[in-house]
Amino acid sequence: MENYNTIIFDLDGTLINSMDQHYFAWSEILKDEGIVISQIQFNKLEGMNIYELMKRLTKISDEKKIKLMVANKDKIFIENYVFKVNPGVEDLLERIKKLKIQCGIVTASSKFRIEQTIPLTFRNKFSVIITSDDKGPGKPDPWPYIQGLKKLGSNTEKTLVFENAPLGVKSAKAAGLTCIGIGTTVNRLSLKEADYFYSDFDEFNEVSLKE
Repeated sequence: MENYNTIIFDLDGTLINSMDQHYFAWSEILKDEGIVISQIQFNKLEGMNIYELMKRLTKISDEKKIKLMVANKDKIFIENYVFKVNPGVEDLLERIKKLKIQCGIVTASSKFRIEQTIPLTFRNKFSVIITSDDKGPGKPDPWPYIQGLKKLGSNTEKTLVFENAPLGVKSAKAAGLTCIGIGTTVNRLSLKEADYFYSDFDEFNEVSLKE
């Protein structure tokens, strides 16, 4: 890890324990459209721009209705979510701080939802947060990570990414970045395109400290 001067994280499912609550919120909205999706299917689509994901799942093209459905989904999530970081995250962020490595977040979450659910003390640990409000294609397109690199003033050789979802891994790799898959929501096979795989941050911390 010391070979990198920049680290970029995905947010939901990677840094924070939130995918169960996201799945619940999505299920509530989709059932009104007569749509059922399993959590395994949902987790594999995680990371896609939220508006594009809503269009894909509902087959609805009306932009106003899509925006309303996304707003209602976020409302359900915000009302029910209790902030919780994944095991090992705080230890890793403290280590990053000591090593003076800059870090950022690239997420499909909206800026509003982040501001409503993520404490400022946690958000302030990151120099840059790229959200779905940044105009551009979402994951698996490389654009979100390229945008993160630009705002952090880093380059591909010196930047490491942590991702928990297949689309996020594809996005990072398409941007030319080294990517570590974290198996907090999907299995190793689903993250096979990542350069490395760890079951969680506790495992990563233990292994990387020995290197």
